[in-house]
Amino acid sequence: MRVRLVALLFGCVFLLGFCLAVHGQPGIPLDQLPPDAPEEVKQQVGRLYSPRSAERGQAAFLLGKMGERAAAAVPFLIGMLGDNAVLQPGFSGTKTSPSEEAARALIVIGEPAFKPLVEALGSEDPEVREEAIWTLGNVKDPRALWPLVHAMQQGEGDTRWHAAMALGWLKDSRAVPLLMAALQDEDMEVRRRAAIALGWYKDPRAVEALAAALRDRDERVAYVAADALANVGRPAVASLILCLEDDVLSARLGAALALGQLASRNVRDNRAVEPLIAAMRDEDPEVRRRAVWALAWYRDPGSVPALVEALGDSEAAVRAEAAKALRQSKDERAADPLLAVLEDGDVQVQQNAALSLGHMQERRALPKLVEMLKAQDAQIREYAAVALGQLEDARGAEPLLAALKDEEDRVWKAAARALPRLGEGAIPAYIGALQSDDSRINGYSGTALAAIGGPAVGPLVALLDSDDAQVRKRVIVILGQIGDQSATPALIEALSEPDLDIGRQAAYALGRTQDPRAVPPLMEVLRAGDDEGRENAARALARIGAPAVDPLIHSLGHSNPGVRERAAWALKEIRDPRAVSPLLATLGDEDGTVRAAAASAVNYAVEQRVIDALLGALDDPDEKVRESAASSLGWMKDKQAVVPLILLLGDEDAGVRGMAAGGLGMIGDPLAAKPLIDVLEDEKPDVRKYAAGALGRLKDPQATTALTTHLNDEDEGVREACDWALEQISRRELGQDEQCPDCPRRGMELPRAE
Repeated sequence: MRVRLVALLFGCVFLLGFCLAVHGQPGIPLDQLPPDAPEEVKQQVGRLYSPRSAERGQAAFLLGKMGERAAAAVPFLIGMLGDNAVLQPGFSGTKTSPSEEAARALIVIGEPAFKPLVEALGSEDPEVREEAIWTLGNVKDPRALWPLVHAMQQGEGDTRWHAAMALGWLKDSRAVPLLMAALQDEDMEVRRRAAIALGWYKDPRAVEALAAALRDRDERVAYVAADALANVGRPAVASLILCLEDDVLSARLGAALALGQLASRNVRDNRAVEPLIAAMRDEDPEVRRRAVWALAWYRDPGSVPALVEALGDSEAAVRAEAAKALRQSKDERAADPLLAVLEDGDVQVQQNAALSLGHMQERRALPKLVEMLKAQDAQIREYAAVALGQLEDARGAEPLLAALKDEEDRVWKAAARALPRLGEGAIPAYIGALQSDDSRINGYSGTALAAIGGPAVGPLVALLDSDDAQVRKRVIVILGQIGDQSATPALIEALSEPDLDIGRQAAYALGRTQDPRAVPPLMEVLRAGDDEGRENAARALARIGAPAVDPLIHSLGHSNPGVRERAAWALKEIRDPRAVSPLLATLGDEDGTVRAAAASAVNYAVEQRVIDALLGALDDPDEKVRESAASSLGWMKDKQAVVPLILLLGDEDAGVRGMAAGGLGMIGDPLAAKPLIDVLEDEKPDVRKYAAGALGRLKDPQATTALTTHLNDEDEGVREACDWALEQISRRELGQDEQCPDCPRRGMELPRAE
């Protein structure tokens, strides 16, 4: 009945749907919506008339999620086609527009949208025609074939090539002969798009027509025809081999490209190897270069002599491609010729030869690569550094360390990346460089030593005898990065360094080792150190984990509240069941900071006794305790906390009110919606922000009006939170998926040039 009522509307209002009103709103009076349309449809259709483009896009998105239940909205969605206001990634997960969201909605609605979309092909607005074509191409309805064919053959302007693309999306095999015929069209763009569409079909019937398109008078058509033939796969190989000898240059270029693309997709047909070798003697240098590129993907040992011969080609681009192609072969026959072309006068040839020799780990190249680190051209120096790293030869350490002083960023950064690859043999060089005053040299030497790991520990520990405190500090940092327990004794000794910063770094490093032997000395630092040392010790103990639990529990009774607070924090990080009862007891500590730490620490144990204790802590006289308790109850997500947290929204402290709002959002009980809406009027912006975020988590539509009002809040953080919350409400019960994940993107049209 609903669909029939919608159909009656088209006769009187449909033409109005082809054009946009002010602000991109549908050109159909809202009162044309059938009175028996579902309420949720009425609500979202009304939002299509919003002056806010984001709201129009959201409404179209939500109508699509309703599927055929939104049939009554079809004329209004048609009216949105052409509303191309740019929307940032949000409710649909990508950059989009109200027009695209309407098109996607029409795809999902399906059958009720088909006839209106066909009629929209006759719109005078080219943007509406384009969206209607795109949508019909994605409805997967076989009836769309002939309207789209008609649009391709008889349409106006860009309509024709849009229709050719849509026939590709339609994936109806009946379209293949029609698209093949379109390869002869007078309009270059129609031919080009028809070739792209045929590539999507991967239909062997199109091979001969696409091979003929390689001879097209416009190279852009020939290029996409080559890509389409590569998509067809093995059935295209014979025709492509023939095209390698064609009189038309574009055919030879396209054939070499397509055969390479096939091999790059693991469709390696050995019939192509000899013809490609022959093509390396073509009179055109670009054909020769593409043939070399294609052969690299075949990885046929028989092609190595020809590739070596190409290193002597008269064109530098061919020589450079050959030097690159030999990289994959790792064939010893290529080593000497590649060493020879390191002297080539072309930068690209030298670069590719260096990288190939590095990839082959041909260590005879090392002296020449070291020499190239001093070349005038920064690009040569950069790739010499890369190749030295690939060689993994410790003899490259000193030259690479020197290259860290290069004035060009690209060069010294390449050297820095190469250093960690040289292995244990380079440790002495790095130990020496670690003592340099140059921060770049000592820093990247340290990075390399950390990457080498265990074998570097002994030499690093020996360096702790240095008289230079900065060197000792660097060593301790590196030992922490390595985390090897063989360094534990030396790091424990470093805890007592006169330089407090070294002692703090040693505490951090001991945590990285996770060695239980470090617990007693770290506990001593926790109890007797300064605030920063105590914090580092607590972090280290938390990393060590279970062996530290009993000493930390004991420290909850220490006379210094700073010790008790840090011990509670560390126990929170460890999350050991043994700590629950002691932490609950600490909720009665005389110091508010300690009680707050305990309230925050105990939230990992979702037990009734913990919930009861935290509910009691909501009445603590210290606002930090109430704040921590509210946060913990939110993380525990227990509904017993809902009413107490609602009451806490009236707390005198803004931090407590904000945390109560956040906790209610985490729990997600709808009972909190109305109180949270009221909190949007709080005088403190942070409280309003937390309330808006909580409402976003609740996803309750009754908050929409209040959140929309506060999109004009004086505080930017509140405005952003309200915008996020409205987005979440729009996605209520919709999940995170796009409404049409299989729809192709407008941008996936052209293959990337090699």
